[in-house]
Amino acid sequence: LSFLVYSGKREGQAIVIRQDDRTVCYQWSTSESRWIEIGDVVGSQNPTKAMFEGKEYDFVFTVDIAENLPPLKLPYNRTEDPWFAAQAFLQRNDLPADYLDTVANFITRNAGPQISPAAPAQTDWVDPFTGTSRYIPGGSSQLSTSPPPESPSTYFPSDKFISLKTISLDSLLGKLELFISQIPDSPNGLLTQAREFSFHLSESDALRLTKTLLAAVARWPIDKIFPLFDLLRCLVFWRSACRLILSPDHWPRIVESSLTHVDMPAANVLLVLRLLANVLAADGPGYLNSPDTYDSDALVVVVNLAPTIGQICQNDKIDMGARKPHQIAFATLIHNLAVLGYRSSERHTVYTHVPRLISLPGLCIRTALRILNFAPEHGTSGVTLFHPDAVFTLLLAVGTALFTLATSERDSSTEEVLKTRRILFIASAAVGILLQDVDTKAMGETESELLAWERAQKILRYWSDTQTALPKVRSCAASLLRLLE
Repeated sequence: LSFLVYSGKREGQAIVIRQDDRTVCYQWSTSESRWIEIGDVVGSQNPTKAMFEGKEYDFVFTVDIAENLPPLKLPYNRTEDPWFAAQAFLQRNDLPADYLDTVANFITRNAGPQISPAAPAQTDWVDPFTGTSRYIPGGSSQLSTSPPPESPSTYFPSDKFISLKTISLDSLLGKLELFISQIPDSPNGLLTQAREFSFHLSESDALRLTKTLLAAVARWPIDKIFPLFDLLRCLVFWRSACRLILSPDHWPRIVESSLTHVDMPAANVLLVLRLLANVLAADGPGYLNSPDTYDSDALVVVVNLAPTIGQICQNDKIDMGARKPHQIAFATLIHNLAVLGYRSSERHTVYTHVPRLISLPGLCIRTALRILNFAPEHGTSGVTLFHPDAVFTLLLAVGTALFTLATSERDSSTEEVLKTRRILFIASAAVGILLQDVDTKAMGETESELLAWERAQKILRYWSDTQTALPKVRSCAASLLRLLE
């Protein structure tokens, strides 16, 4: 340890010292004029690999983030992109995106420069929403700025609705019990009925629980009703319960307590977004199969609310970059709207029952691009502001919305003609949200649409080319560009 008595040459200089049976990494702090212990270095460049979660790595750093938190493991292989490894570490441990540069530079200093893999990484695709493929990240090649795009048909159009059914029932019941003890005007039997909830309830039991929950929603203060919303967003999978929840007697109170409330309560907004996504997943298939006989009232409510959803993501009180659960809820809702719009375009008769369906593709493109555009403003670190599943789902939504274009003429149109139509479609949809800093009145329609297309293209290129984005996101974005270029 005698080396530690000497001053470092620069801020952040790192050294690795053998200390008893440990290999310890220290970093020089100019402000404190001392070496600070960063953590143990486990693993090396010899054939003996370090293990982390069942996988072998060249290095597994043990990092102390804060005194009150347990040490975190930072695994790294020298064939990996340090920025990709840093992003994965931050997301796995739910750490702020501000640490990206620090972590990536730490990896580079202590593990040495990235080395090229012996052979190109093989990729297997399985779409998590259709059940056929999940992209398995391998070593990244530095010969290309983006992975080779899959065929667009690998992703687009997405024709399966996504449901959000996962629920932490024990935590929810604990919160309900607490609030019931604080609110004397709570409906009788609320906690008992809530304890019986499962996705195997009979139609009558689900309706009974729904009525009790809605009675509480009407009486409870706005800051206490989020556990009620959490159950209601699961109960929409029972048709009678769904109709009651979205009926004129109850739906206005739910919306006014969440999406249109002046304070935009974060928990309420999140759960109502999930509820809306689930309504589409629950009712969409039945309606599309039998549009003339299926009760479409609930779908009409959701589709009519879609323009409001597009405006909510711009609200400063919903900080999209800081709320990954909201990102996934928004993305799932937009995706399901895009799927409904696409599948409706194949059967024009459904428009007579839900007239606003015809406007869904443009709305989905506008809203998705608006959300996806938040990240480029922060450079490469903007990628870590977003949950990769949310980005992937938004890209699926954009591609699916584009497939609604000229559905009846698709078979008779050449690919070049279709690409031109798609570009015009995405440009006209994006003018209102991507050119807010431009005086479009002084421009011709063609000029403004061309500029909107260039900006939309830039957003998609950001997600296809930024090295810190997950491979499945980059490949999906590249495939989307392939539909347009």
